[in-house]
Amino acid sequence: MRFVLATVVALSAPFSAQASLEDSYVNAVQMCRWLDSLELLAAKCAVSVKATSVDVKIATSAGEAKQICKTISDTMRGDGVKFDRGWKLRIADAGNKRIAQCGL
Repeated sequence: MRFVLATVVALSAPFSAQASLEDSYVNAVQMCRWLDSLELLAAKCAVSVKATSVDVKIATSAGEAKQICKTISDTMRGDGVKFDRGWKLRIADAGNKRIAQCGL
């Protein structure tokens, strides 16, 4: 019985870490609503299904943007928000130059 239970848990683990495209999109839109409410962004958050990304603009340095990116990504994971493989958070500066990117 332990072997069967261990096998079921082992086989289900990779699948539980992923979300469908639709779920990923819904989670990305909700993430944008949350980020927009923080009044941290220089422009409204955007979701790109084609690029599988959540795109934000923040008036900050590249070093700080990388830390912000990691913090947001870690917060999403910590809260159990799942994204399909390949989804990312992209941070651009006020001039629209990408200064950070991290996986969701």
